[in-house]
Amino acid sequence: MAKSECLNILMATDMHLGYAKGDPLRSHDSLETFEEVLKIAKANDVDFILLGGDLFHDNQPARHILHETLQLLRKYCLGSRPLSFQTLSPPEVCKSNFGYNFEDPNVNVAMPIFSIHGNHDDPAGDVGLCALDLLSSAGLINHFGQVDDVGKVTVRPICMQKGDVKLALYGIGSVRDDRLHRTFLEKNVAFMKPEGDDWFQLLTLHQNRVKHGEKNYIPENFLPQDLNFVLWGHEHKCEIDPVKVGEVYISQPGSTIATALSDGESHDKHVGILRIKASDKGPVFKVDKVPLTTVRPFEFADLVLQDLAEVDPDSGPAEIERELKKQVEAMIKTAFQRHQQRYPDHDKMSKPLIRLRVDYSGGFSTVSVQRFGQAFVDKVANPKDILLFHRRRTTIRGTTAAAQATGNPADVPVRPDPLNAVKIEDLLETEQLESRLLGQKDFMSAVHRFVDKEDKDAIQELVDGALLRSFEQTRDAALQMVPETDELTEVHVVEDAEEPAMRPPEPKAKRSKTSAASRAKSQPRKSAASQSTGRRKGTGRKQATLEFSQTSSRPKRQSKPTKSYVEPSEPGTSDVEDLDDLDDDYTPVSPARSAVTSATDLTHLTELSQVSRFPSQATVRPSQPRRTALRDDDDDDDEVMDFNPKKAKRRSQRR
Repeated sequence: MAKSECLNILMATDMHLGYAKGDPLRSHDSLETFEEVLKIAKANDVDFILLGGDLFHDNQPARHILHETLQLLRKYCLGSRPLSFQTLSPPEVCKSNFGYNFEDPNVNVAMPIFSIHGNHDDPAGDVGLCALDLLSSAGLINHFGQVDDVGKVTVRPICMQKGDVKLALYGIGSVRDDRLHRTFLEKNVAFMKPEGDDWFQLLTLHQNRVKHGEKNYIPENFLPQDLNFVLWGHEHKCEIDPVKVGEVYISQPGSTIATALSDGESHDKHVGILRIKASDKGPVFKVDKVPLTTVRPFEFADLVLQDLAEVDPDSGPAEIERELKKQVEAMIKTAFQRHQQRYPDHDKMSKPLIRLRVDYSGGFSTVSVQRFGQAFVDKVANPKDILLFHRRRTTIRGTTAAAQATGNPADVPVRPDPLNAVKIEDLLETEQLESRLLGQKDFMSAVHRFVDKEDKDAIQELVDGALLRSFEQTRDAALQMVPETDELTEVHVVEDAEEPAMRPPEPKAKRSKTSAASRAKSQPRKSAASQSTGRRKGTGRKQATLEFSQTSSRPKRQSKPTKSYVEPSEPGTSDVEDLDDLDDDYTPVSPARSAVTSATDLTHLTELSQVSRFPSQATVRPSQPRRTALRDDDDDDDEVMDFNPKKAKRRSQRR
């Protein structure tokens, strides 16, 4: 297969840049392997690099991790090398305001990179940005595959062509598996197809491939059968050889660094070069595996203490620790031998990762993991977690009574811990712990962002949004209960001519020296009508008591009119000659009350206008709006004046 006839793509996933950034020995492992991947792409002269998500281990990578990543991308991806392919689709597919970075006249891109986001570096926050968007804005990568609406996903391809080879590149960034699973079941995932039948359709996906629950994965048969190839990310086990499922070939390159001390991470790490060629029968392809040499060696083994003849349940921790050290020494030797066979040109091997999973079922003792690792500080890269103790868990159902009657702890099964089967989702669904304000799925998503993404505003944004929705719902419900108009039901006129609003001060000579309590008893109490209406200006005048219906709202206090006051009209007459005059002088309560429909209502308005006016002989100081009181002099007429406690005291003393 000649090189000029092929479209060459380097495939890699799950770089996890910044993993173990706090470990002085392993903090640089991910960056070293990422640089090796870039060197492989440059050495094989590929057309572009395709990444399947999780380029960064954290949603907000550390500054030094981001700084070194930018340096590596500038070193290996920028240059004057001409590109041998062209794009046929608009750049709106990529999340960038500048389009494809290799079409930007201000940036010279020699090695384009197309990448979707994973579950570790997915967009977060109120603006929905991630570290990949920073690299995209800097013109170093092309971020694509964003899902705007999980309920209805429309996947648009990036169409490109090199000679006779046509490629339709699809991408779906990381989405919650249960939501995407439901969207596939509802058939709300649509793939836009380019015209013609000679397109090689390639999908890049970052979801669970292994079943972790009823809906926490994406079954392989969910994928459209007219796809040709699927680059599956998120799974760290390297299974890069394409496997045909129906009519679709699936390749799983796996991670380039071990982020968990599990069996799947201990396999050899590879990247692949996908070579696509056009033929008379349609496009054909092949995948070349390229091993990674900078990956830290990793040995994983299982050990059952019951299978060792040197120890028994009566053996002490010292004897068990001695046998475990022999096993670890053998694993370190095996790691060195395998490294020499795999990479004969390497003279020195870095400290390996060792994980020994020990089954101590049957009454065996355990040893201190921390103290055990101190003996291998200079030999392994993970001395603090070399050993992992566990026991076989079986249920009592199905066991015979004779096996339990033997008295041997090995024959008695271990009851499963009930707490291991309890999930937060199940607790929230119960009646006692039902979440009425915060949604269950939104709460779980916010906790996930707060813990895994280190998004400090995730919980606050969830609470603020829930409170806002609750306020809007409460407001809408209250508005539905309030009537459209506030109607005045009754107006009563109460005579209060005999009782003054305030007792006038007595002369000093006649005032008796009594206690405050006796003076309080001697003062007359106000009537219920006077207490309900408050203090009024003047005696012998009519006071109005307004009674509102239960559904009506309290009227607002209105400021005094600036126009001059007029003499009150005679009782039973009206000052309003026309309804237009009423509209000019008064602000209507609502549009529904803009007209008076009966003579009785008009009379009430007239009486209210009389009560709200002052007599012509009253003295009013608008510049000093103080409280007013009444003072009875020798004259028969009442005079309204400003009330000042200090001045009243001095006047009473003078008298």
